[in-house]
Amino acid sequence: MYKTIDKLIIIVTALLFATFKVYTETSLSTYGVLLATLLLFILYLIKNNFRIPQKIYDFQILIILFIVFCLLSSLWATSSSDAITMCITVFEILICVSVVYYCFIQFDTLEPLLLSLVWGGYIISVVYFVSYGGLSLAIQNATAGIRSEVDFANINAIARVLSITVIVNAYMLFNSKNKKLYLGILLPIVALVSTQSRTSFITTIFGLVGLLLLNSIKRKKVMNVLFKLIVSLLVVYAVYKLLLKVPALHGIMGRIESLEHLLFNENGADHSSVLRQEMIEVGLRVFKDNPLGGIGIGNSHFYTHYYLTRNTYLHNNYVELLASVGIIGFILYYLIYARLIIRLKKYSTNPDDINMMCIVLLASLLISDYGNVSYYFKEIYFFFIVCFVCTNISERNYYENRLEE
Repeated sequence: MYKTIDKLIIIVTALLFATFKVYTETSLSTYGVLLATLLLFILYLIKNNFRIPQKIYDFQILIILFIVFCLLSSLWATSSSDAITMCITVFEILICVSVVYYCFIQFDTLEPLLLSLVWGGYIISVVYFVSYGGLSLAIQNATAGIRSEVDFANINAIARVLSITVIVNAYMLFNSKNKKLYLGILLPIVALVSTQSRTSFITTIFGLVGLLLLNSIKRKKVMNVLFKLIVSLLVVYAVYKLLLKVPALHGIMGRIESLEHLLFNENGADHSSVLRQEMIEVGLRVFKDNPLGGIGIGNSHFYTHYYLTRNTYLHNNYVELLASVGIIGFILYYLIYARLIIRLKKYSTNPDDINMMCIVLLASLLISDYGNVSYYFKEIYFFFIVCFVCTNISERNYYENRLEE
C-alpha cells in the first residue's frame, strides 16, 4: 500500500482541495489553503531529503504565459488595479498547485491524487449539509424547488467541484482495486442535486455518459462506436424526460427545462436564464469593440454594471475571456486544454484507460465553462494538475515499456 509519508501527502492534499471551497467567504479559506500548501511542501521536502524542486514543467510555462498577458492587459484596462489583483490571484494558485504537482509526480499511478480529490469532495459535501441545516432539509428544499444559498461559499462554485468529484468518483468506483475508498459517492451526488445548479448537473450527466461510452466501445469497430453513440444520446434524452418526473429532482430539472425554453426561443425561461443570455450579449459586444487584447482581465464587471446594472462577471468563461483579454488571452488560456488533450490521447492505451477519463474530465469542464467564469478558481487548476500528472506518469510508463521491449 502507501508509506506513512505518502498517506500524509494524500490526506493533506484532500484537506487542501476541500479548503478551496470551504468558507471562501471568510479569511479561513485563505489561511487554510496557505497552511495546507505549506504542510504539503514540508512533506515533499521530507520525502525528498530536503531537495528543493528546480525543474520548470510545461504546465507552469503555459500558466505563466497566460498570467503575463493578463498582466499586460492592465496597461489598457479600465481598472489596472483589478487586473493586477486578478494576476496575483492566478499566480498564487500556480504556486499552490505546483506543490501538489511536485508531490504526486513521484507516484507510479494517478490514484493517490484522485483519492485526494474524491475525499476532498466528501469533506465539502459534509460541510455543505451541515451549513445548509441538514441532509433532510436539503432534500426537502430540492424537491420543493427552493434554492437556498449557504454561508460558507458560492453555491454554484460548490456544485462545480461536486460535479467533477462525482465523475472521478464513478470512474474509480468501477476501476480501482480499493473500491471501499470510493463508496461515499452518494454524498456529492445528493449535495449536487441540492444545489440545483443546472450547469453542473448537465456537466455531470455528460461526464458519466462519456465514461460509460468509453467503457462500452473498448476494442469495438467504428460502426459499433457510432451505434453506441447514437443509442447513448437517445438514452440521455429518455432519462432526461424521466428525471423531469422525479420529485426529488423537481427543482433542478425545472431550472434545466427553463434553460431549454430559452435555447429554443420558447416561453417559460426564468429570469436567471434570460439574464445570463443578456450577459453573453454584453460580453460579445465588448469583444467586438476590443478583439485582440480585450478590456483588461477582471474588468468585465464594469460593463455588466453599465449595461445591466449588475456588478458581476459574465457567467460564461468563453465570453469572459474574450471580453477581458481578447482573442490572444483566450487562446493562451485554452492552450492548456489543447496541450493536455493532445498529450493524453498520445499516451492512451485503450478507450477506457485513465487518460481517456481525464479527457472526459476536461470535456466536462469545457461544457461547464458555458455557465461559469472559471479561469481564476483554484479547483480548475487543481483539475489541470490531475491531468498533467496523468500525462507525465503515462509518458514515463510508455518509454519504460519501450525500453523493456
